[in-house]
Parts: sequence; structure tokens; C-alpha cells
Amino acid sequence: MRNALLDSRQRWHDLVSIAADIAYETDQWGRFVFITPDPVLGWPAATLIGQPGELILAAGSAFNPFRVTLPVRRRRAWLK
Repeated sequence: MRNALLDSRQRWHDLVSIAADIAYETDQWGRFVFITPDPVLGWPAATLIGQPGELILAAGSAFNPFRVTLPVRRRRAWLK
């Protein structure tokens, strides 16, 4: 079962990597656990892992896409 879950997760990462301009996954505290492409916005992906998403959020952004608690649609956030 564990191997099937790991395989499924890897397929998800591979698909997202080719289908989106920027894709990320955060933990419950809003820290990056996955981000692609590498580099993203000039940041090496490895330096962002474990860091809070706010690190790349532009100052003054009213919406923080890295710490949402409900489904969100049609919102914009500006990144550095």
C-alpha cells in the first residue's frame, strides 16, 4: 500500500510539473514541501523547501495563497 501511495504521489508531481507555470504544496503552517519548476521566480526550489510561502509573496498582497483554509477561486496574489 505504501509503495502505491508513493508511486501515485510521484505521478502527481510529474504531471503538475509539466502542466503548470508554478505549482506548489504547503504544509499546515504554510511552508513549502513541494515547488516547481526549478528555479521558480529566480529562487532555487531547494532553498524554498521548508520556508514559509510568504517569503515570495509581494508586499501589500491582500490574499495569501499559501495559507488557505477553504477552497478558493478567482483570487490573485502577486509574487516577488
